Parts: sequence; structure tokens; C-alpha cells
Amino acid sequence: QLRFGNAESVNEQFGNNKKLMSTDQFLSNAKNTSDFVADYTKYIRPSNQVVGSETAPVTILVFSDFECPYSREEFPILREVMQKYEPVVRVVFKYLPLASIHQDSLVAAEATACAQEQGKFLQYYDLLFTKQDLRTEALIAGAKELGLNTDMFNLCLATEKYNQEINFDTADAMEIGLQGTPSYLVNGVKIGGVLTTKQWDEIILSFLNKTK
Repeated sequence: QLRFGNAESVNEQFGNNKKLMSTDQFLSNAKNTSDFVADYTKYIRPSNQVVGSETAPVTILVFSDFECPYSREEFPILREVMQKYEPVVRVVFKYLPLASIHQDSLVAAEATACAQEQGKFLQYYDLLFTKQDLRTEALIAGAKELGLNTDMFNLCLATEKYNQEINFDTADAMEIGLQGTPSYLVNGVKIGGVLTTKQWDEIILSFLNKTK
């Protein structure tokens, strides 16, 4: 349903994730079993790009869609947060292409997985959100721009080599019960929508204070 179902119903359920969540609401969610996933580490798959130390006290699983305007809006904020809290935050990137309403999101996810294969995940991730051009020819041009082996990249993209891994991420999002993109699990607590830098500060510091 998420990937290939009725576009109108999926858009109604998952396409409006702009709303901001207060820090108080987030902390309340941490106490609400329906919004807390205790065994969240099982959703960190070998195929997922991970940035940060495994021993970091805060782990953020990021579910995004390259064609989602809210994922795009959140991207520079998340990048700033990653840089600011690099020693204490681990970020796990997961794909959630809503293909029934965002027709280029799936191929963009596949292209990023192909870039990850050549060690250029973050650079390619940045490129897609910055340039906002997800046409296949632009995806291939982006790989060339980053100095990837284009023959290897093109074959990877043409054969949909990482489609199964992307399906796993989508299935994880469904199992967790996420409500759109961008969505996150922060140490197992579900939160969604475009968050401000200030909100991320409050959320991350709330966990760091607990570890003291």
C-alpha cells in the first residue's frame, strides 16, 4: 500500500508530515508505549548507512524520501545537527520512498544505494537534496560529478541491485507504524515532521542528561 497502493489514500495518510512536535510532546512519547520501540536496534540493517560511533548515547534512525518536500526541508537542519553533535550521536539512514505519490523517489533511493556501494553515500545524499533533480539522467550525471565508477553505477541502477534492501526499510517503517516522511526513531522514541535545530537540541540534550 505504501509503495504501490492508491495514491490518494496514501497521500492522505503519509503526505502531510509538516507539523512540528513540541519537546514536551516528544518527552511524553518516551513514556507512551505506543510511541516507543524498545528493540529499535533490530531495524539497523547491515545495508543501512551509519554515521557515528556504535557507543554513542543517542541513536537516530532517519526515514526519508528524496522527493518529499519536508524531507528536503529537514535535510540541512539534520546535517547541522550531525556536525554539532558528532561525538555523541549516531545517525542511521533508512529509505522510505512513497512511490505511489512520488514517482522518482524509488529510483533516487536505488541510486543512492549504488553510490553507497562505492563509498559516496553522504556526498550523493547531499547532492540529491541540494540539486533537487531526480530524473534518471540527472542521477547518472551526479554519479559522474562525484567521481564514481559510472559503468559500475549504471549497471547497479539498471539492475535495481538494492531494491530488496529498500523494501526492507519500507517494511520496517510499516512495522514501526510511522506516519510519513521525514520520520525518526530517537533511542526508540518515534517522532515525525520537520524539526527545528532548537527542537533537536532539546531532544538530544534530554537524552544526554539522562546518561549523566
